[in-house]
Amino acid sequence: MEAMICANDVMAKTAYQECTRRGIIVGRDIAITGYDDWELAKTMNPPLTTVLQNAFDMGYMAMIGVAELCKGKNVIPL
Repeated sequence: MEAMICANDVMAKTAYQECTRRGIIVGRDIAITGYDDWELAKTMNPPLTTVLQNAFDMGYMAMIGVAELCKGKNVIPL
């Protein structure tokens, strides 16, 4: 395996720990990515590559969509 994509950064941190336990060096032997841009991701060694999941913006867009549906408008998911 060359890379691991984790569903969130906490899982990625666990993957880092397990790789270390097995003698696998993250960044050299395997690439690991996370998803949600956890605050501690940048403190990991090497710093975790992660995707920002902005929960506030996602919730805002969901509420706009609900309001539009209540008005009887068609909402196209983004």
